[in-house]
Amino acid sequence: MLNNHWGLQIAELIEGKQRKVDDTTAIYAQYWNDQYATKSLVQLEELVESTMKEATFKKVKQPVLLLYYYKDKQHQDRVVKVSAMRRMFKQLGTPDRLKREVAIPEAGDHVIGSYVKSKDIKSVEAACENFLKEVMHMQEQ
Repeated sequence: MLNNHWGLQIAELIEGKQRKVDDTTAIYAQYWNDQYATKSLVQLEELVESTMKEATFKKVKQPVLLLYYYKDKQHQDRVVKVSAMRRMFKQLGTPDRLKREVAIPEAGDHVIGSYVKSKDIKSVEAACENFLKEVMHMQEQ
């Protein structure tokens, strides 16, 4: 809807010209923007609709590690749909032996890899380490 006729105008009526992020702690503001131009959502929606398709995903042949916050239907990523991430993962052109999909149920937030937001950095680190060892065949030196 955002990238269709009147989408921007409707969004600006609801959000205003700037969208303010609720989490405005000092540490959050140090690493993330806490305001976004509402009109940027129009371009983001256009990008998602025009490129996030099976034809695009099938072109990906590289090793892939997909990590996401999902505990249950009530406790999951609210920024990106987990169902969309999982659907994309299945559509990748990467051979199954080079793909790993791992839910991080205790992360508690979309931002799973930062101590500022995530409640389970250790699981993220472990999943990355396992991927590097098992899929990429990297060993500690």
